[in-house]
Amino acid sequence: GGMLNNAFDTTGIPAVILQAIEALFLRGKIALVTANKLDAILGLPLMAMIGRGISIRGVNMGDSVPHSFIPKLVDLIVEGKFPLHKLVKFYDFHDINHALKDQEQGKTVKPIVRMGEA
Repeated sequence: GGMLNNAFDTTGIPAVILQAIEALFLRGKIALVTANKLDAILGLPLMAMIGRGISIRGVNMGDSVPHSFIPKLVDLIVEGKFPLHKLVKFYDFHDINHALKDQEQGKTVKPIVRMGEA
């Protein structure tokens, strides 16, 4: 095991997820936010994970309570304390395939596709 207590994967790329698991210390935890391919097969090192007490957890919608979390998140963005610009990238609708490719390759966390003129 590595030196991380927690890991958070936003790529959905099996090789990256496995690297994150290998980087976890005893009783480490990894949160998975997405999968870049439906039903991706990870080939998890189960015995090593059990032996080190590693936990995997799926996260949906940030596991938040939207009516209280979203206003807090907006405040952090407005105050410049949450770097939203590093997580999102905008694409015109005709570039939707490029947006999906960038997400799959880990070039953007959250592609946002514009349906009309900006």
